[in-house]
Amino acid sequence: MPATAADYRSRVHSPTWDVIDREQILTVTGHHPYVRLTTTGGGPVRGFVRRTSDGLAVVWLNDSRGRRGLDAWGDPAAVVRLIRALWAAGEVAGIRRLHLPRTSKELLTAHLPVGEPDHWDYRWTRSPLPPPPDPPSPVPLPPEREEEVRALLDRAFPDAYTRPGHPDIRRWYGLWHGDRLIACGADVSRGVGCLAGLAVDPDFRGRGLGAALTSGMAARLRAEFDVVSLGVMVDNHRAARLYHRLGFTEVAGRTSVPLHSDQ
Repeated sequence: MPATAADYRSRVHSPTWDVIDREQILTVTGHHPYVRLTTTGGGPVRGFVRRTSDGLAVVWLNDSRGRRGLDAWGDPAAVVRLIRALWAAGEVAGIRRLHLPRTSKELLTAHLPVGEPDHWDYRWTRSPLPPPPDPPSPVPLPPEREEEVRALLDRAFPDAYTRPGHPDIRRWYGLWHGDRLIACGADVSRGVGCLAGLAVDPDFRGRGLGAALTSGMAARLRAEFDVVSLGVMVDNHRAARLYHRLGFTEVAGRTSVPLHSDQ
């Protein structure tokens, strides 16, 4: 019989943690690029830290850009137990999705009422990037072309989380074949450079357009930020090989999972 929310709460005994702000979160996590990205945005950031025999756990809530998210860093077991304690105490009310260090489904379901997890890698580089091919080179897309971006994502990347209208997007970039948009990507940089929503039209794959799009956008962001980063699902081996070849060789395993709560 599935455990209820009350069952999970009954397992928590005298949770203790320290409340910390953004600067303290950055300090305790060594100013990691992922932490810089997810704690930047203009809104308040409230964090919690706890050290136990499982290790270090850091959790933060970001209310920026009109949405509330939960991110975490540290030892997976320590992180899951801290989130369980925070949830039981009502500290994470309204949170529907968790973004954690790479965590097994078994560990998650043993402590929290969650759905199916998605495992992905956060990749980044601090090094100079190889020059983009010439041609083609991605160009900024005006807002009136966003319907074409949406149509391309529907064909090439239907599961894309980053789509036109997402509050984190600074700008879309694209590659054209005549008047047809054949590749697109979003600049979602905050504190560090970050690419998202990278997609190539299925009819034009195998022509180096993914490399041209990624390296061209990354070169633009590298001129502005000391770090450029992106995310890729663990089972997207082709994209992972491409990003590694382009210089995104630093990797942090991540897990995102829906939280089912009656709060």
